[in-house]
Amino acid sequence: MCPRYDQGSGYVSPVVTNSQLTLDDIQRLMPGEFVQQINRVNFCGNYGDPIVNGHLLHIIDYFLKYNPDLRVEVNTNGSARNESWWEQLALLIGPNEAQGGVWWGLDGLADTNHLYRRNTNWDIIMRNARAFIEKGGVAHWNFIAFKHNEHQIEEARALAKEMGFKHFNVKLTGRFKESQTFPVMVAGRHIYDLEPAEAERWERPVLPSKVMSRSDRQEEIIQELGEKGYLSGRRQIPLDIPVVVEPPTIECVAVQEKCVYISAKGKVYPCCWIGDADNVDSQVNFGEQDGTIKSAVEGKDFQTVEDSWETGSIHKCVRFCGKNETDDKLKHGPDYVVHEQL
Repeated sequence: MCPRYDQGSGYVSPVVTNSQLTLDDIQRLMPGEFVQQINRVNFCGNYGDPIVNGHLLHIIDYFLKYNPDLRVEVNTNGSARNESWWEQLALLIGPNEAQGGVWWGLDGLADTNHLYRRNTNWDIIMRNARAFIEKGGVAHWNFIAFKHNEHQIEEARALAKEMGFKHFNVKLTGRFKESQTFPVMVAGRHIYDLEPAEAERWERPVLPSKVMSRSDRQEEIIQELGEKGYLSGRRQIPLDIPVVVEPPTIECVAVQEKCVYISAKGKVYPCCWIGDADNVDSQVNFGEQDGTIKSAVEGKDFQTVEDSWETGSIHKCVRFCGKNETDDKLKHGPDYVVHEQL
């Protein structure tokens, strides 16, 4: 379900490159004076995993050197590095939960985790998690509920508590969309299907539809919406771009949290959703940047994104930050999360 892969074939998407931010890149983008005035940094790869970045420990050390109170968050599947590396990470971030920790994406147990987290190694993950926690690291368990693993949620929660995880969070994904199956493809071959959890407790809430797919028989409706201004005057819209069905109310997470997203190529975007594959599927194309966060935020591309909120012409803003009248557990994005402190 990750956009790293071409979901029709299972091959790595051609938009994905083998890129990583080095310590030099970070120092150029965020000099010490900049680091001193931020309060949170989150390492969460759009297309990869931060723990395979060869500079991660040095980057975190650099951040904390200039800002010892900085909150450091790492999101990972945990299936790489040795025990020594994880012990160093635990010592860097520290035992204070207010100053961050590591969120482990573990969607099942030894016999099921790999069905979604393909090619991960459960034994290595458990070894790494124990090394990190025993050295004082703050760990949280994120569990995406599927039909194939929902029977293990209670067992996984008990294991998380026994190991010393601080929270156990069940995520109910919205990526099934219209279909109740999602094919797992590997190198062009259909291996099996993912299915959503069936238990009522883990049934994802139905949210109001904010966008619709474009098709020939919807042409008249789309033209009418365009005349109302909901499409920001755009008449030539690619067939694969959804359109807004009503004027949106955008509650931008990036604005609320005063944050930006930096891709593995060092480009600065308002958020990770618009930064998705350098905007290959977005209606805004971020141009050349001179390498500073300040100039990017003050540039025309960021302003274009904000201007779009009046009409919903950037469908990712509508999908991920369009206001929904629903349970406040749904903060933003396509996933519904049930949080539990252990």
